[in-house]
Amino acid sequence: MKSMQELYNEVMASEEMKKEFLEASKEKESVGAFLKKYGCDASVDDVAAFLKEKTEGELSDDELDSVAGGKSRGTEIVLSIICSFGGYCDA
Repeated sequence: MKSMQELYNEVMASEEMKKEFLEASKEKESVGAFLKKYGCDASVDDVAAFLKEKTEGELSDDELDSVAGGKSRGTEIVLSIICSFGGYCDA
């Protein structure tokens, strides 16, 4: 099984996976299906905690390279998931 970090790296490297993950983030069940499809046994709560940590920590060199115009597509995905499942954003 893949770790959250391994799957995150794959998602960040693939525009198709980013789109798929963003679409899946609209429903908890869909996130679970996405994780299983790509071989990660993390829970939705694990995903929210992992992505929250990503937004609070420093960006890696690869993440910095993916930033365009001040906001990366990966950041949008991270924020979408955190807002949807982490309970960190106002509705």
